[in-house]
Amino acid sequence: MRQLRRDERGSVLVVVAVAVPTLMVIMAMAIDFGNWWVHKRQLQNRVDAAALAAGVAYGTLFKDCATSPDATGAAITNVAKQYAGVGSSYNASVNDPAKLTVKVNATSLDTADGSAGGPCSAHAADDISPAGSYWTEVAARENRVASFFAGFGVPTPTIAARARVALMRASSASGMRPFVLADAAAVSCVSATYPNGTVALARVGGSTTQWSGTPSFTMPGADAPISIKVGCGSGAPSYPQSAYVTRVQTSGQQPRLTNIRLQPAAASSCTNGNPYFIPRNGAPCQMTVTATVSFANSNNQFVRAQVGNDNPFNLTHGSGNDWSGTFTVNPRTGVGPNGAQPVKILARNTANGSYSTIGEARIQAGTAANQGPIANVVLQNYARATGQPLGQITVTLRGLNPNEVVTPDAGADCGSGNLSSQFDNGCSGPFQIKSGTAPCRTTAPFDCLGGIGDGELSTLSDGNDNSNYNRRWAPGSSCTANRWPSNISPGDPRLVTVFLTDALPAKQDGNDEYPITGFGAFYVTGWDGAPSRCNGQNDPRPDDAASGAVWGHFLKLVLPSANGTAGTEPCNPGDSAACVAVLVR
Repeated sequence: MRQLRRDERGSVLVVVAVAVPTLMVIMAMAIDFGNWWVHKRQLQNRVDAAALAAGVAYGTLFKDCATSPDATGAAITNVAKQYAGVGSSYNASVNDPAKLTVKVNATSLDTADGSAGGPCSAHAADDISPAGSYWTEVAARENRVASFFAGFGVPTPTIAARARVALMRASSASGMRPFVLADAAAVSCVSATYPNGTVALARVGGSTTQWSGTPSFTMPGADAPISIKVGCGSGAPSYPQSAYVTRVQTSGQQPRLTNIRLQPAAASSCTNGNPYFIPRNGAPCQMTVTATVSFANSNNQFVRAQVGNDNPFNLTHGSGNDWSGTFTVNPRTGVGPNGAQPVKILARNTANGSYSTIGEARIQAGTAANQGPIANVVLQNYARATGQPLGQITVTLRGLNPNEVVTPDAGADCGSGNLSSQFDNGCSGPFQIKSGTAPCRTTAPFDCLGGIGDGELSTLSDGNDNSNYNRRWAPGSSCTANRWPSNISPGDPRLVTVFLTDALPAKQDGNDEYPITGFGAFYVTGWDGAPSRCNGQNDPRPDDAASGAVWGHFLKLVLPSANGTAGTEPCNPGDSAACVAVLVR
């Protein structure tokens, strides 16, 4: 018996017989878990790549979200699906495309694309993105992942992954060019100053460009030129004689002007429908002047109007005391030193003799120097008697409109080197948006720009083939293609990133500092000194462009993450600021 207990022959076989199946199960589990992990990792890579591809697509397509959200959203969705591997060779990996379910902006993997709102929709807040965010979320599921246990009736696993790219307003940027655009959406204060007082204006509803207010004081004893100040603080620029209130009389001398009004002569005349204020670069405007004049007697009544220094013309007597006539004013010529065109009313009550000037209205029309960012000024009453209440004034600032040809409002000293090197190599930064009232930063990231003074941009367009402008946009014997308004790629040399600021003084003296309120994109369609080989590509030069000007179109831009840092505010397709596509999930 003692000998049998010592005999352990065959026990190893028993242990092995028990251990090997267990080890095989463990090994199979390890292989399966490893395989599942690889599939999960590869699936996550797919949706990450798809979301980032959507972010790149936003770069050139987001500007179209405001006008064609469905078509643009579908295009972004298709790009995302391509990079997710659906029906394409992109991102080949261990995942079997035949087993994949991919959805874009869906509430679940079993609902339709866009059921959570399309890529061009402003989404409600959730646990990842704030309200108003534009994002593209890609979700994928791989069914029936291969498993050692599948043959034993064990259900095959299903794995899923999800990624989201969101558009956020850029808080900092690099790779800029030394151009500055005034952005009406960033203006914080607008006021109107009359000879006898100032009224602070308030934004009209949710508008970024309209401001309105009503003076608490009354009409002074003479014509009232109105100065519009755009911006806060003593250094903010003012634009004198932006509008006028004409003094009329209710009693006293005769002939007496009791009212005067201007109106477009036809519906198609006057660009903005306001004959008192013609936008810079506006077309010649045909308008009618109507003067209400009372006379001491009913005989020998004569009324004329004189526009600027032109010859007077007779007005025709209508009903009651109204006299009217039609004339044309061109905002590009003959508008006076401050852009104000007087329309004088002259009258006499005798058969012979001279005419007396009994009053005048004023048309504000001119260039960037006297209108600056002001697009329109509307007064509730343009003619008032002394002591009468003054009506509401509404000021519309010139927003950045992609449909209009614009020129950068100024150049800027934006880093090391001279203006030429800053243009060729980009501004040295980085730069960030200025917040609060603290002084401008003197170390990076910079939040203000130094002014360079009027005329210095002309050094970039010295009229020869080797000018800075021509080296970039017309190198060698070529001219870069003007692709506006479509087919613009992020690498297009005519697409440049520029600085936005709230308001610019009418005359830059080189000592100004511009707070950076954002970053924008500008597509160049023409420039001073362009060679003749660009004649078929470039747009005509704007009438009020300064020497050395570049002209083109503002457009909404989504910066690559390498050139911008995302802030905390959602991107808004309706404003001017550049955005950054960032992976948030």
